[in-house]
Amino acid sequence: MSTRSRVVLDLNLFRKQISVFLITLAFSSPTTASEWMVKAQTVGESESIVETIAATLDHLRDSFPSERFLLDYSDNKEFKKTFSAQKGLLFITDALTFAELSQKFGAWAFAAMKHPLAKDAEHTSGAVFITKSDRSDISNLKDLEGCSVIAAEPSLSPAYPMAIRELERFFGEKPLFKTAHLISSPVEQVVHEVLAGKADIGIIDSCLLEGMEERGNIPKGSIKVIGTKGGADLKCHHSTDLYPGWVFAAAYPRNKMDVSEVQGIANIVDVLKSVPQLNATMEWTTPTNNSEILELQKSLDKLNNQRKTFNSFFQQYKYVIYSFLLLLIGIISHSLYAEWLVRRRTKELRQTIQEKEKLEKLISEEREKMSHLEKMGIVSQMSSLIAHELQQPLNAIVNYARGLRLLREKGRLSEDKFQTAVAEISDQGLQAAAIVNKVRNYSKHPQAKKESINLIGFLEKTAEKFCRVRNCTIPIEISGNRNVVVSADLLELELLIVNLLKNSCEALAEEDESKSKIFIQVSESNNKAVITVYDTASPLSKEELKTLFTPGITSKKNGLGLGLSLCQKIAESHGGNLKAHQNDKNTLIFTLELPLVKGSNNDSHS
Repeated sequence: MSTRSRVVLDLNLFRKQISVFLITLAFSSPTTASEWMVKAQTVGESESIVETIAATLDHLRDSFPSERFLLDYSDNKEFKKTFSAQKGLLFITDALTFAELSQKFGAWAFAAMKHPLAKDAEHTSGAVFITKSDRSDISNLKDLEGCSVIAAEPSLSPAYPMAIRELERFFGEKPLFKTAHLISSPVEQVVHEVLAGKADIGIIDSCLLEGMEERGNIPKGSIKVIGTKGGADLKCHHSTDLYPGWVFAAAYPRNKMDVSEVQGIANIVDVLKSVPQLNATMEWTTPTNNSEILELQKSLDKLNNQRKTFNSFFQQYKYVIYSFLLLLIGIISHSLYAEWLVRRRTKELRQTIQEKEKLEKLISEEREKMSHLEKMGIVSQMSSLIAHELQQPLNAIVNYARGLRLLREKGRLSEDKFQTAVAEISDQGLQAAAIVNKVRNYSKHPQAKKESINLIGFLEKTAEKFCRVRNCTIPIEISGNRNVVVSADLLELELLIVNLLKNSCEALAEEDESKSKIFIQVSESNNKAVITVYDTASPLSKEELKTLFTPGITSKKNGLGLGLSLCQKIAESHGGNLKAHQNDKNTLIFTLELPLVKGSNNDSHS
């Protein structure tokens, strides 16, 4: 069976992450509009699976250009834990996981992956026994007895249960390996562990070894296959019987769907037939018979029961074990106490003479620690500040670069699109460089370069740029006095406004999109320009509102807690202030006040 796939912007970086994409795909036909949720498992998978899912989703985007794709993440355990037969939920997974979900929830597959070297989708995946090529003592399956073995966890790859089922046919149900180590790393790591001599035998997915040699991940000829099977069903190494691969399936039972939902899935099936075959990716075909997979599931359940044997033994004799440990701890404690008492008497004789010397040494060490902690605190704050502000331009650069690569692979990279993307990458690179220079200058305390800025024009451009770079579709309404001008550092003011917009977008992510909106109003009050920013998100608690500007405190999962604190400091450095409050309708309102510039409307930046 194939390894699970990953949808990534950067494949090499993503292979270090242990996560599973949860991809929300909004899909509609010309006559009806519906929303589909598509879950795709993507941790520790081969490049062919990763590229297949990426190409599939890109092709769906191209086929339905009026719809949006939203990305989220979850691991394999969370994927199964939160799975339910909800309406409109589709998922891409391996056949083993699908068989489990099909039995439990009534899920049904409408498409299956076929390996380019396989006869059909039913013979797409298998397992391979491998060892170092210089191991002359291991040449066939009989030599595996008494060896140490390494493989990926069944939650990452079904290769291990496939291999165990094959060996049970050959040796019967008896302990075979000296040790079996299951790792939670990508399956490719199994090959590297075998080459490093950390195990006699490795168990990997079929066709993985050829791919690693072709890409230069390992030297050709450094690994040999044990017990390889021939035949035309799959034209690459496999030591076991062959099984179905990955499937595209619906979570909701078919007999409960209405006509529009069935038609929507039929439209998706039609689009899957034309997914481009790039870099030896898989192709989509009709679903297969899962009878063999159900048998494999039984083998996996047996393996899980064997792994629980120790737990069962412990539960049966835990009180005896506890009693023995308590007795052992008592004996050791008495021995240690007696030894400690002797040493204490001896130490007390020396303590008076050494006390003054120790105290002076302790003071010196504490001073060094305090100095070190102060330095580390400064370094930590500067690092967090740079990471927080560089995230947006760097993400934009990566997105445009990936878009160029995909357009080039599909032969759709026009000169206009190339020039537009390069211009955006250049702009974001200059933005990142400006941020770095600005942070570096904070330590030098230079005089900020200020210029006259027309607020309405500046806010309109900043909002348009933010929506384009962040792919934000939430409406932003800008209103107020068009003649308000302030004197400010253009980059710092843009960082402040972008942070406020980003906070609003993140707050509205869980809200009803049709009712989501961001408002920006410009006015004058007491010789000051007043910018008011608020949205339609749910209100904050009193505790959250109280710590809103406190550095390092955030309710966001991956937040640093520096954004609003930085915004407040920028406002204060310009002679203004940034405050937040909730009105009687519990709407969170940010109010930015800046010194007003009069008589500079014609010369101001917009």
